[in-house]
Amino acid sequence: MDRFFKNVQRINSLLPLLALIVVSCLLAWDSFKVKEIPAASVVAPNDSGDSKMFYFLHLDERLEQNGISILRLVASDNKGWNYEDRHSHTRNLLLIPESRQPSHWLFKDQTQRINLVEKIPNKEGVLAKALYIEAEPIIKKSSLHTDEDKVTISLAKLNGEKPVAILSKIDKVIGHHVIGNALHIIYQQGVSVRSAEISIADFKMQSDHEVAKMMGLPSQP
Repeated sequence: MDRFFKNVQRINSLLPLLALIVVSCLLAWDSFKVKEIPAASVVAPNDSGDSKMFYFLHLDERLEQNGISILRLVASDNKGWNYEDRHSHTRNLLLIPESRQPSHWLFKDQTQRINLVEKIPNKEGVLAKALYIEAEPIIKKSSLHTDEDKVTISLAKLNGEKPVAILSKIDKVIGHHVIGNALHIIYQQGVSVRSAEISIADFKMQSDHEVAKMMGLPSQP
């Protein structure tokens, strides 16, 4: 019986210590567990404030070059941004130099949906000489799916200058490639298939002529 009471006393004396250990473990778990952090939307340039869109920034590693980080401004209908949609709803590009130079938005607002952005390399193929951009105009800022369904091709330098639209109201871009200091683009407008050549040095149109017509073709079954 004496042994029983002694064991009870020992257990009672250990209870405060056990309670302290349990409380310490709970506090440590609460401090280190991963908490869900809501995504923060970005204040987009020249936004009217009445838009129902939410904007998020995403770093495009493929475009990071010349000591400049290029971030995509992605539009979403809700705060739950879908990571897989980061390219299909790009509305603007933010260029951030690694030096202390100020960052800048490539476009003045979000009235375009950027479908494609590619680097145009210099002759050595290392640093980007310019950016090639395909975009569609957006009619309503509050929707992801309303546009004019016409493509505008622009070229942009990485020094803060605004993009230069070189071709507009294109139905389809068939292909583009760089030869020397010239950008060659094959595109379609209506039934006309055209070939254009643009100088990369000054973004001036060198030639733009029709190469074929899409008329009288047999209909698809």
